[in-house]
Amino acid sequence: MDNSDTKMENKKATTLSHFLSDFAPRQIPDTEVEVLPMDAEVPFHEEATVEEADPMVDFHQAESKPEDDFDEASLVAQTKVNAEELRQQAIDEAVEKTKTELETRFAREKDALIQEHEKAMSELKDKTIAEVAANLDENLKNGLDKIVEDISKDVAKILAVFIGEKMHDDALADFAKRIAREALSAKQPLVIEGNSDLLKALEKRPDFNKTKFVLKPTDSSDIRLELGDQVIATRLEPVMKELKGLVQ
Repeated sequence: MDNSDTKMENKKATTLSHFLSDFAPRQIPDTEVEVLPMDAEVPFHEEATVEEADPMVDFHQAESKPEDDFDEASLVAQTKVNAEELRQQAIDEAVEKTKTELETRFAREKDALIQEHEKAMSELKDKTIAEVAANLDENLKNGLDKIVEDISKDVAKILAVFIGEKMHDDALADFAKRIAREALSAKQPLVIEGNSDLLKALEKRPDFNKTKFVLKPTDSSDIRLELGDQVIATRLEPVMKELKGLVQ
């Protein structure tokens, strides 16, 4: 009986070794085999209780808050307000832009008109002076009758000023040229007397040598230089009286 039991146990051990690949088949001595009775209590190891994991939490889904609840009516109202603000802003910007453009264009056109007006007036003045100066000698000899007939009295008064200035300049230029020749042979300064304004104008001329003359103001309308029986004078007074009478 014991031998049969031993053989059976060895057979079991051999069969078990086939399922254990980590152990090579080997003969186990009887002294190392312990046979337990069938009614022996087999040690029972209770498996540790595994706590169930909490369900997976979706951290991407935030906890719903009252203020996050979707309010369609509020969204529509806010959208209308934003649209109205944008529309009003666009209108204000368009008005401001148009106003700026109009002001810029108005200023530019105003400057252009002023420049054109000034240019026209300057051209008219230059043209009038040039025409009068070109015909000055001839008109003066004819008593300025043609000027009085061709232009109005008001314009004649204005032109008389320019003519008078031109006559003074021409007279002074001719006077300075004539007395300069006389001063070359003079042994002492020559005395020039007459209208103080004409004397000042003569003194300012670049072709007048102050060291050769003595200036003596008087109440006369002309200036003159006496050289014995010879008199050199501007003779502006009669011509200016005639010019004044023609334009009045």
